Amino acid sequence: MPGVLIIEALAQLGGILVAQKLEHTGKVAVLLSLDKVKFRKPVVPGDQLILEVESVRIKSRTGQVFGRARTLADLVAEASIRFMLVDAEGTLEVIAFPKTGAGRDPMMNAPSEIPAGQLKELGIKLE
Repeated sequence: MPGVLIIEALAQLGGILVAQKLEHTGKVAVLLSLDKVKFRKPVVPGDQLILEVESVRIKSRTGQVFGRARTLADLVAEASIRFMLVDAEGTLEVIAFPKTGAGRDPMMNAPSEIPAGQLKELGIKLE
């Protein structure tokens, strides 16, 4: 399993932990920084990944956690993760659209071809 996915899973778990406090109701944890990230051992197919996150410091606007990822036998990754807590209202949701290797979106057929008349109107010549 790629290390970046392990760290992302730790960050998501840490964000849930930080946002769970009663005074943080209506807040969303936004990733601020990753520090002391260490990849100890590779995770291979068939390994069970166990994620552990403990709070280090949680304040009204920020939170810090320390996360560890283990298999049944070994520590495989660890990181210190900081979050900023922002109001959930007004927070935009970002939807990642699937892209092909050529950078095209097959669902929306984007980017689409530009009609020749439009190119001519704008004074653009393609060669």
